[in-house]
Amino acid sequence: MFQDDKFKCRLFWGIVLLYVISATGFSMATIDPNEVVLGRLAKITAGNKNDASDYTQIEDACLALIQEFDSKAQIGRIYAELAKVYSGKGYSSRHDFRVAKTVEFSQKALQQPLDAVIRCEMYGKLTDALIAVCLESPPHQFAVLRREAAETCLQSLKIALDHNAPDVRPVLPALDTYMPDRQKVREAYNARSIRRKKWELESNFFYLKNGLTQMCVSLYSREPYNLDELRQLGQTILAGYPERIDELIDMIQDRISSKPKLNRN
Repeated sequence: MFQDDKFKCRLFWGIVLLYVISATGFSMATIDPNEVVLGRLAKITAGNKNDASDYTQIEDACLALIQEFDSKAQIGRIYAELAKVYSGKGYSSRHDFRVAKTVEFSQKALQQPLDAVIRCEMYGKLTDALIAVCLESPPHQFAVLRREAAETCLQSLKIALDHNAPDVRPVLPALDTYMPDRQKVREAYNARSIRRKKWELESNFFYLKNGLTQMCVSLYSREPYNLDELRQLGQTILAGYPERIDELIDMIQDRISSKPKLNRN
């Protein structure tokens, strides 16, 4: 049936690999202690999100899980998931009900123990909601609200930098070829699993760092300009990363200088 001998060979060793794994009791799945609550949250949040009643229904169902999953880590993931739900489609205006809800659940999540990626993401969600408020604020309020948003943004950026967020998007690790030896199969899978986890972590922080950087640039490339304020905040919050502060300032200055000059004659 198969004409390609190489395909036959790959298929054969694929069957051997599956047999070896099952025979040795080796699991391809990574066990997450919060797997059950995450699965329940995924089912709940997959529902429609067309109007306020849909969001209320999802929120009520998620919060009800706290009665079953009451560890601080699980509660943090429940709040984090709600922050993602309310921020998922963006905001129509500063008065959008989802803005306040994103702020509420991001802050609640940040009061619980979270892994570094989720904590970084929650600060990012909170920043995004604060930006939605400040960008549509009257000029006399904008500068005050911008500072609050920038502080939150820099806190998130620090988490990414503390975890060595790369400047270049990581490349997905290549798959290993199949091997008939059981021990080598186990070793190859373990090595690939480690590389995959490292790639996922670096990729998450790469995208978070880039997004947070653009948020800061957007905030301070708007009038009234105040690069001294950003530098001061950066020196306090991003202590130990002076080159990143300089990069931010340079990017903002480039953005400002690229704006079309108004003819005031």
